[in-house]
Amino acid sequence: MTAVQNRPGLSAAPSARAPQGALAPRLVFIDVLRLIAAVQMIQGHSVAAVLAPAYRHGPAFQAWSFARGLTSVIFLVTAGLSFCLAEARGNDTAARKARVRRAFALIGLGYLMHAPLGLLLGAPLAETLRAALRVDVLQCIGVSLLSLELIAVGFGSVWARVSVAGLLGVSVLFAAPLTRTLVPSDGWLLLANYVTGQAGSLFPLLPWAGYVLCGFAIGSVVLRAPRHLWWSLAGLGLGALLVGLSLRSLYLELPRGVSPAYSLVKLGCVLLLAGLLAFLLRGVTRLPRLLALLAGETLFLYLSHVVILYADHVGLEPRLRDAHSPLFGVLLALGLLVLCGAGALGLRSLRRPSGSGTRAAPSP
Repeated sequence: MTAVQNRPGLSAAPSARAPQGALAPRLVFIDVLRLIAAVQMIQGHSVAAVLAPAYRHGPAFQAWSFARGLTSVIFLVTAGLSFCLAEARGNDTAARKARVRRAFALIGLGYLMHAPLGLLLGAPLAETLRAALRVDVLQCIGVSLLSLELIAVGFGSVWARVSVAGLLGVSVLFAAPLTRTLVPSDGWLLLANYVTGQAGSLFPLLPWAGYVLCGFAIGSVVLRAPRHLWWSLAGLGLGALLVGLSLRSLYLELPRGVSPAYSLVKLGCVLLLAGLLAFLLRGVTRLPRLLALLAGETLFLYLSHVVILYADHVGLEPRLRDAHSPLFGVLLALGLLVLCGAGALGLRSLRRPSGSGTRAAPSP
């Protein structure tokens, strides 16, 4: 057993101070998008952890499952968007080094979340070590951000970056089905887990890094045109959605996790939501302080609720699994939101004040 069971989670992306001037009004929607994803992340995990089999069918459950599946995509796309802001705000050597350190920290933290502490309690050696090498969302984001840093360094013009990141992102989404035939051997397991989910990785780079790359490519264009922001996002989202739906018949036999058609559908839905929020929040320059602070602590929200639910021997999920109604799951989610939110605010209060709101964060 590992320290924390492998569960789909959300990428956690801290953000903070909003830049001044014309850039600020078009950043609030990213914070709101991230907050929506954080709430959806906690309620999705809470309900899924306790929901009895009798409730796991029907149109309502299918709609809930689809909405829940968008959570990770939202965080990954916003990671790409946030990198655009970070790189625009600081592209000197010091800023790049800070972002690189942050990316490596996320990778290390991802492995720490699955540290093989079960060995201390007599868990099987081989199985536990294999589980510790699985790639989760934090490793995926960290490696994706490193790739974006390479693109930013290697290509000076905006359109070159958009072309490279966009083409690479789409290629990653469409190459995902090829990973189904990969059978990782123990000697290559560390690297293979970044490519395929066949050994248990929940967020291999194919297809999940494609969302970060596409988010960067899209953000590099639309965030530079605030007057056209909402309809640019909505138009791109509608286009991705229609293309994904038109390709469904070609990938019916594939699991949804590696289906390029399904990936485009999810990307389209997230961009449509981003466009809607950008439209509704046009002219809004900042969030209320409490919400802005929570938007800056989504990494803590992710880590804390995962530990509470899934940590070996102390997590709630093994004790409450598959035995309760949706109402119980919602109440559990509300409790976790309050508890983890209070913890996040407490942690922020211990830090040196640094403002609030969306800023060009070094990395999610």
